[in-house]
Amino acid sequence: LDLPFVFASAPDTGTLEAAGILSSWFGALAGYRGATFPTTVGQIPARGNAVVVMAGGARLPGVALPQPGGPTLSIVPNPNDPSGKLLLVSGRDVKELKTAATTLSVGAPTLSGPTALISELTNLKPREPYDAPNWLPNHRPVSFGELAAAQTLNVSGYTPDLIRINFRMPPDLFAWREKDIAIKLKYRYTPRPTIDKSTLNVNVNEQFLTSLPLLAADRNGGKIDQLLTRVMPDGQTPAEATLNIPLFKLPSQTQLQFHYYYDYQKQGACKDVILDNVKGAIEPDSTIDISGFSHFIAMPDLAAFSNAGFPFTRMADLSQTAVVLPDNPGPIDYGLYLALLGRMGDSTGYPATGVTVTQAQQVNSVADKDLLVLGATGSQPLVAEWAEDMPVALNGDTKRFQVSDLMSKMLTWWDSVQGNASRPARGQVAFSSAGTDAMITGFESPLAGGRSVVVISSNRPAGMTNSLDALQDPDAVK
Repeated sequence: LDLPFVFASAPDTGTLEAAGILSSWFGALAGYRGATFPTTVGQIPARGNAVVVMAGGARLPGVALPQPGGPTLSIVPNPNDPSGKLLLVSGRDVKELKTAATTLSVGAPTLSGPTALISELTNLKPREPYDAPNWLPNHRPVSFGELAAAQTLNVSGYTPDLIRINFRMPPDLFAWREKDIAIKLKYRYTPRPTIDKSTLNVNVNEQFLTSLPLLAADRNGGKIDQLLTRVMPDGQTPAEATLNIPLFKLPSQTQLQFHYYYDYQKQGACKDVILDNVKGAIEPDSTIDISGFSHFIAMPDLAAFSNAGFPFTRMADLSQTAVVLPDNPGPIDYGLYLALLGRMGDSTGYPATGVTVTQAQQVNSVADKDLLVLGATGSQPLVAEWAEDMPVALNGDTKRFQVSDLMSKMLTWWDSVQGNASRPARGQVAFSSAGTDAMITGFESPLAGGRSVVVISSNRPAGMTNSLDALQDPDAVK
């Protein structure tokens, strides 16, 4: 998705919060396809669709819109392109603007007509930690029917497609003493005429997990087994299995894959015609259970940030997140902010109705939140102010990197996961070189213990898009 956002004038922080609600919602709709939101101020795109965010009496050339009488949503033609549309989100003040944006993000299925004037929006129920709609709940077993449509759990033929079940894991689940995740699998299949090599293969993200044999109709079972085989739909045999999967095999974005493999039975010369009438299914009441796991993760962890937007997405509405923009942000900063919130909406499946946007000079007012700091080094003063807390520093053509030493590496050889993060800096390397560099770095907030900071910066404004390109590259983000 490449959806331009248009502001009538330089947006204040409240207008940006409303725009962030919208971009996170569009990001959730775009899903795995990804989303970018190039931003302009006072200029409508020459062609295509766009979102226009306006508060008060702001106006855009060519866009005829009556004075808003409250939170308003409208769809009008793009004056520069007859085939394009503009989604206008407006209000008499910033509060009404956020009401309109929130209404669209949580109540879109109920809206109709070219214009909607929002008369009432009841306060949303506060979110709880880890209750993102896209994340597996960790207080109860979750049925496969909640994760996939029933029709996608059925296949037919000797060369069926995979049955895929997608879900997202909270990135900070912590396993203790080899505890595994339990899957109660229920499945059906057309019984084989004789014992053969047919199996149901189970993979996790294209990595083999186990295989379950598909039994024959004339297997040496009891009368109950034989009766079930006859009365089940299409003669399919019910079966159950319990799978125990180590937690490390299930990353933030996980796909369970079930493949029915049917063995061909050779009948001899002129008898090798096979009836392609076999079927298989995974029952919707199969369950996966991650309850009982603790939440713990050593921070900083940029893998958790790039894959799931963590720790900001711990609250699905980003109510414990503050985005710190430069004191004089520009369209590049706005676009990066909107795109990042779009990625977080994709992770959580919920709009960022609680996000706070501020500027560097007001950062102390959000000291109790996790901070996402954006801006090139020349415009974002916090990059220089917090340089000693960061392992990387950029200042024009001057670069500085903290490094460890051989002894520190030897002392942490046993910890392959957190070893790099736990090694203390023993020195630093500084040099000057021409070029555009971008950095994504995380550290504990200098303003409050236990809170995280992620800084996305570049030594040149144009380099800010490089970091976004890296985050949206599936080969770079694992």
